[in-house]
Amino acid sequence: MFIAVIHIVGAVLATVAFGVVVLLLASWEINRSGKQELQGFAFKLGVAEEDLMVEGFTPRLLEMTADYYSYDRLNNRLSDLCGLIRTAWGYLSTVVQIAFLVMVIWLTVTESAANGVYAWWLVVISFMFWITGVLFALLCRLLTGRSPGQAKRARKAISEYLAAQRNKVSSTEFDT
Repeated sequence: MFIAVIHIVGAVLATVAFGVVVLLLASWEINRSGKQELQGFAFKLGVAEEDLMVEGFTPRLLEMTADYYSYDRLNNRLSDLCGLIRTAWGYLSTVVQIAFLVMVIWLTVTESAANGVYAWWLVVISFMFWITGVLFALLCRLLTGRSPGQAKRARKAISEYLAAQRNKVSSTEFDT
């Protein structure tokens, strides 16, 4: 039984380690694509990338970003749909992995300790869900020019920025 526990714990730890690597890759990709978009906006405005954050360019940048990620554009709607599908895929992945782990633990306890070795399929399942998600994201990027959910995240960021600016203005009015 001790060997079965080692297999199960090892498979869970390997899956968690794989998940951490995936999160690091996703973070890197988000930063990289954000920098590319800033470069694109700077090019369209005809300014250096560092100058985009100067107060004078903020209204033009907001207008350009709002137009670029407008819900009225079909590619943005498709990106939003892809984001929803990708989120559902992530939840399905988690449910399948947990169900598989519970099944392996159940069979190990009730049937035979030799079933513990099947826990290593958890890593394979995780990897297959990840590869499928990456391929789907690449297909979405090819079809829409955006990553899944990118347009929705950009609209949310614009809304949060405008709300923060409004709160900043209203708090300075109360301070005077």
